[in-house]
Amino acid sequence: MTKLRFSLIMATVNRVKETERFLHSLSRQDYAGGFGLIIVDQNPDSRLEAMIENYRQHFPILHLRQDEPLLARARNLGLPQVSGDVVGFPDDDCAYEPDTLSKVASFLAENPRRDGVVGNVLDLDKDEESILFYMPHKAGDITQENAWVLGMTAAFFLRADQAKGNTFDESIGPGTMWGCGEDTDFLLRCIDNGANFYFDPSVVIRHPTPMRIYSVPQLIKREYRYGLGNGYLMGKRQFTAKIVLMKALIEPFSYVPACLLHGRWKELLLMPSLVVGRLLGYLAYRAQARQAS
Repeated sequence: MTKLRFSLIMATVNRVKETERFLHSLSRQDYAGGFGLIIVDQNPDSRLEAMIENYRQHFPILHLRQDEPLLARARNLGLPQVSGDVVGFPDDDCAYEPDTLSKVASFLAENPRRDGVVGNVLDLDKDEESILFYMPHKAGDITQENAWVLGMTAAFFLRADQAKGNTFDESIGPGTMWGCGEDTDFLLRCIDNGANFYFDPSVVIRHPTPMRIYSVPQLIKREYRYGLGNGYLMGKRQFTAKIVLMKALIEPFSYVPACLLHGRWKELLLMPSLVVGRLLGYLAYRAQARQAS
């Protein structure tokens, strides 16, 4: 069986220990098919150079630079440099399990009609979901509906022809006023073009859980910005006002029973900021669209 080679695009800024943790996790991969890392360095200095040189003895690294911290643009800068069969987009604060790449490669080799697989994002130290307002999902197809929940870029693994045929929207996501949405937008546009993705929770990506690293005021601001991005993307996807009201008002509160059941009290405090962000993001897109027309 032909071994699939991975090209991993990682944008980074203002993180050193976290980036080293990810590079270390790559050095521990049990996958023999080969992989290379494309680092898009958005730092204003050379803080990562010694680390990069150290890890080049373990796997190939292409070190690119970008002056303005903008996540979507950084990933777009890396896409033309892809030389592997499969593309991944790890965050600079995530980590792979030793078998992450081997499980992805096995899945794609056994399912040649699949264009990609999305893994499960768990806490760095515990086997529980890292993403806020996320409850466990069963394995299955990625659809237009569940992509909004499962679409975290650090867990994407796409065949290279699918990844190269798309770009990230540089008007949304980290680095813009719309705090997220570039990942879900990318995944949805791939699906629009006929891509066939599968969610496999046995493929694990480790990521810090926001509840454990941010204060409540920081989390409220974070969810508001994420809400803005989600709402703006709803406008871009031409959702009707009825659907937006449902997703902005009803959907967040559908998590209340699960939060109560699992004792996730802080998440209850964040719901109002998420709701307000989604509504304002949607209205902002509609206002821009009217001005453009």
